Amino acid sequence: GLYSSFAPLVVYAMFGTFRQVQNGPTALMSLLTGQALDSLGISGAEGRIAGASLLAVLVGVISIALGALRFGAVVNFMSHSVLSAFCTAAGITIATSQVKHLFGLKLPSSHYWWEAVGHLFEYIDETHWPTVALGFTILMSLLTLKYWKSAGSADKRRAHLLWRWFPTDKKTMRFTALK
Repeated sequence: GLYSSFAPLVVYAMFGTFRQVQNGPTALMSLLTGQALDSLGISGAEGRIAGASLLAVLVGVISIALGALRFGAVVNFMSHSVLSAFCTAAGITIATSQVKHLFGLKLPSSHYWWEAVGHLFEYIDETHWPTVALGFTILMSLLTLKYWKSAGSADKRRAHLLWRWFPTDKKTMRFTALK
């Protein structure tokens, strides 16, 4: 819980060298851990907690060993298309595992992303419409703020049809709060 989100940040602040690293639990890491535990047939809360803890320790030991061997240089030999494909696959996996929450559906567990999409179409008639309304409203608000943030200079914002109604001066508290 709290320690898995906070402790890696403190440790990485002391020893880390690469600021773009995502520390702590991420959606992809959680999905892969869950799939690994499923493939081992581990069920029940106690078993899954113990299995995830053991997996975290093993990954930590392997990471320390690979770091000591300076094995990170291998990434320099991977092509951009391989890394891009991995990121795209991770995005598809995360999106298909989370879209059920956007529609307020309780779907059966699935091992592959296409099964999740199939379950979504199978149970679409059970959509919880207030959840859909809230989810898409928040999603549209976040996308609006994302595009507003990258709208350019204050002059460009003032000239824009929509962004002129948003704060334009980067020094104001209103601008900082929305950013």
